[in-house]
Amino acid sequence: MSSCIIYQELAEILKRGEAAALATIIGKHGSAPRRIGDKMLVRFDGASLGSIGGGKMEAEVIRTAKNAIQKREVSILSFDFNLEEDPDTDVRCGGKLMIMVEPVYPPNPVIIFGGGHVGFAVYSILKTIDFKITIVDDRKAFANKKRFPEAKTVICSPYEKAFAKLKPTPQTYIIICTRAHSHDEKCLGFALSTPARYVGMLGSKKKNAALKKKVKEKGISARRIRDLRAPIGLEIGAVTPEEIAVSIAAELIRFRYQNL
Repeated sequence: MSSCIIYQELAEILKRGEAAALATIIGKHGSAPRRIGDKMLVRFDGASLGSIGGGKMEAEVIRTAKNAIQKREVSILSFDFNLEEDPDTDVRCGGKLMIMVEPVYPPNPVIIFGGGHVGFAVYSILKTIDFKITIVDDRKAFANKKRFPEAKTVICSPYEKAFAKLKPTPQTYIIICTRAHSHDEKCLGFALSTPARYVGMLGSKKKNAALKKKVKEKGISARRIRDLRAPIGLEIGAVTPEEIAVSIAAELIRFRYQNL
């Protein structure tokens, strides 16, 4: 199968917001069933497209690919066909292959409620580290493409009306940093009712405790409320919007790699 077809399928997978892994033959010695550069695409569920030789070798590559997607790690596998025979493929060619397995991920979708000073500072960092950003604010001056040119989506709307336009998935990150407690409360209730993998909210411990109590009274489960990161960000003594944005970005990066 041509690499073109494999890359087209990979593009479709990433467009759906899913992860996959590419297995590529990067080394060959002697006689072997495939050529350097041949590829196989492995989806997150283990389904594959293309072939790098079949049999026990390919099954091992698929197992490694699923693990690589889960752990976000590149792996290098070596197969010596002098050492074993594969009854599934009758491989007795006597050569060696080296295969690189690399996970490929779509940009993480992130919704930032609040386009003010902190929201803008967070956007400025996240746009550089592979996040697909949506900005939501109810003020035209703080929710426009001129202010956020690299955001995928900018929504200027009352927050409760914007919710209908948003469809968070289990891969979505949500950051709440609006200008008012009443807006934070609405956004928090919405965020915790979705399957978003991460929800974080700016504010003091006292404010956040009060809002947690309010959303619990509205039926949000205790387990989901425990998942909330509030106050948002790593504790680094941040004060300015830019410093707060660094602490938030650092927490998102750590969360991305520790909660796969």
